[in-house]
Amino acid sequence: MSTALTKIDMSQVPDFLKDEKSSGINGLDQSDFRVPRIKLLQPLSPEVRDYPGVAIPNVFWHTGANKSLGAEFECVMLNISKRVILWAPRDTGGGLLAYSNDSKYWTSGGNNEFQVKLKGKKELVTWRTGKDVEASGLMDWGSSDPDDEKSAPAASLVYEYIMFLPNTPELSPCTLSLYRTGVRSAKQLNTSLLMVRKPPYCIKVRVGVKMEQSGSDTWSVPAFNLNGYVDKSTYEVTKVLSDRYEDYKPEIQPEEEMEPTTKKNVDDNIPF
Repeated sequence: MSTALTKIDMSQVPDFLKDEKSSGINGLDQSDFRVPRIKLLQPLSPEVRDYPGVAIPNVFWHTGANKSLGAEFECVMLNISKRVILWAPRDTGGGLLAYSNDSKYWTSGGNNEFQVKLKGKKELVTWRTGKDVEASGLMDWGSSDPDDEKSAPAASLVYEYIMFLPNTPELSPCTLSLYRTGVRSAKQLNTSLLMVRKPPYCIKVRVGVKMEQSGSDTWSVPAFNLNGYVDKSTYEVTKVLSDRYEDYKPEIQPEEEMEPTTKKNVDDNIPF
């Protein structure tokens, strides 16, 4: 029996409901809701299995509406932040070891030592979080396996973007997380936004897809191009939303939701 989910289009409102306003959930605040995420789907993404023919690899997926945004969409970045996550190796069960909400100071897991088992290595390796992220050295190359100076950083850097979608404002705000093989694209976008010397919420960004390869493995990552300034009516919305979500703290996604990229899972040793 198939377990695939049926996609229901909730954008078509019956005429008799068009005058109805949201009610019944007014006692809830922002902490009671999940800001939807946008994911760039890979062949092994669960959505590809759950929404066959609708969710396909190498397109963007809105998790709140369960809707494809296609291979390209336009957005405005409301706020940008970065954080650091230290996961136990997947091959030994995974799990969150330490987390920094600002990429500087540990929110949890600081001043700890973790004995971890690395794939293909008999001896346990010790990861020390120290007093803060910099002191830990876990963002340095060679930190996951101290015996291999070319080993990937033990901890993962994650860039978080809170976005407004001007062409589909009803799907806004939403978030996009870039990590591992997406970090290089994130840094390129950050540099482009910095050079404009205006707040990100003033600038339209075109988000597309580019393919990358290492050996026989290929995967897709987001590609960004600045697409001019927003118009005045959009600016009046994005500025308010930027202020509202200035202190937004993204959820910690389970590691299994950090997208697999190929059947073998692209190794962290691929350059960022």
